[in-house]
Amino acid sequence: MSQDPTPAVMIPPPTRRATRLLAFGAWGGTIAAVVALLSSWLGRPQPVSVMRAVVRDGGSSFAGSIVQAPGWIEPRPYATLVPGLVDGTVTSVRAIEGDAVKAGQVLATIDARPFEEAEQQAAGAHAMARAESAQARLQHTLAEVRLSVGEAARIDVDLAAAALARAEGAELMARGALERATLDVERCSVVAPVDGVIFERRVEPGERIGVEHENAGALFALFDPTRMQVRCDVPLADAGSVLPGQQAEITIDAFKGRTFHGTVLVGGFRADIAKNTLQVKIGIDDAEGLLRPDTLARVRILVPGSGESTSRTQVVVPADWVVRDGTRAGVLVMDGGFLRRVDLGEATDTGDGWLIAADGIRPGEVLVHPSHASLPDGARIAPKEEEP
Repeated sequence: MSQDPTPAVMIPPPTRRATRLLAFGAWGGTIAAVVALLSSWLGRPQPVSVMRAVVRDGGSSFAGSIVQAPGWIEPRPYATLVPGLVDGTVTSVRAIEGDAVKAGQVLATIDARPFEEAEQQAAGAHAMARAESAQARLQHTLAEVRLSVGEAARIDVDLAAAALARAEGAELMARGALERATLDVERCSVVAPVDGVIFERRVEPGERIGVEHENAGALFALFDPTRMQVRCDVPLADAGSVLPGQQAEITIDAFKGRTFHGTVLVGGFRADIAKNTLQVKIGIDDAEGLLRPDTLARVRILVPGSGESTSRTQVVVPADWVVRDGTRAGVLVMDGGFLRRVDLGEATDTGDGWLIAADGIRPGEVLVHPSHASLPDGARIAPKEEEP
């Protein structure tokens, strides 16, 4: 019986040190995974219920008379119109109502092919005029040289000077025609002259524009949302007491519970015989980019009397959203995606489920429901909007 000459390879058993290293590696991986999981969980924003603090009319104790009038919102001092500066066919419209645009932004384009062809022709005419002017300048120089050596008469120099003047005049006219043609090509791009928001668009692709066509005026109308005013119809019997500088309160159905404030800019300046009213312009001091032209509004103009007015609006929060600690009242607010506690100070109960925040809360502040009071200050939160 033959034996295998190759000896068997013996695998030594693992040592205690190797076993410890394997165990430590396994435990280390497990701990790292747990730490990563906890970090991921703790780094995620906590979902919370939120609502906004409300501004409402707290009643007026104004010691004077109040003139009420209906009105409508309009740009202050006026809208910016964007006309089409050349005749032609609109090839594209690149902005619509509600778009915020920047100065120089292209709003529409007009077919530029006829103007580009005219520009090429003007460029050719200008080049020819320049060549003729250069030739006339050379002839005039030669005539002066010949005169200096006695080979030409003074009249020859005068004739050359006259020809040079005509050539230079023709060159100047050709250059003006080229500049006008180039400007017409540039005007085929209708651009916004200022920053603003489009509230009226009067053109569509394929439409023909120009002074001889129906759409001979502005193609777009822009306004600055931070500068708005109210034009209101004041009864003729009250118009005499309305003067520039007086304060006014503006309410709009789209913003229930909020009162905007303004200042009379211009007193009665236009009469309406049918309504028996005078128009008054009131600049809105806190439009905050929220208002849009042609929105109906109601105006209360405060005509001063013997006394002075008190605060006209109140910031209120729901009583059941208040966190109480003994005699102190506070609320949780969202500040840049993080939780923050705010002391309401001397909050006043209105008796109808709301508290008037004496300080610390701004209009529109995002409040967090008190059920999340266990979260620490600075905790990341992901709000979910709720109505009060």
